[in-house]
Amino acid sequence: YEPLTEKELHDLLNYLKLFEQEFNKYPVDFVKKSELKAIAFVKELKVGEQVRAAVPDYFQEILFYDIYLGNSDPIYQRHVVHHEYYHMLEEQWNKDAFYKDPIWNAFNSSGFQYGDGGSTARDPKVRILNHPYLGFIDLYAMSGLEEDKAEIFATLFVPEEAKLVYQWAKEDTILHTKIDYLK
Repeated sequence: YEPLTEKELHDLLNYLKLFEQEFNKYPVDFVKKSELKAIAFVKELKVGEQVRAAVPDYFQEILFYDIYLGNSDPIYQRHVVHHEYYHMLEEQWNKDAFYKDPIWNAFNSSGFQYGDGGSTARDPKVRILNHPYLGFIDLYAMSGLEEDKAEIFATLFVPEEAKLVYQWAKEDTILHTKIDYLK
């Protein structure tokens, strides 16, 4: 174990301020019911060789957040806080973070099929909120049902993103239905 440098301590404190603002949006009882045990703030977070901004550990009920990845984009970092927490919630509610919710899936256009999951959609361009197709806020959401739910959930907590998503939902009944379902 190496002690934090002054810069690392400064960076950690900045991230903690952002994280606190976001996580405090959840009622305390809600967080308790999620059975989240711990949150770890790290640097150079990876799953195998794949760099990640955050990773849920479903078995130990721990969320890991990389304080550096995306630190030039606070909106992205705020989004990640909620996105990864949603995966923990899904695992808690349905006993499977990759639960293939048949109700959610039925909202999609006939014949639509999700991709191979978020671990296969690593290009940063897939996370750009651009409403590429009816019912979807970005291409990352199309990579897997679990990512679709987490992406929409996260945007509802980030005002800059929520404004866009609600605007799209005025004309996109699939997206509107997904938002209502999550709420």
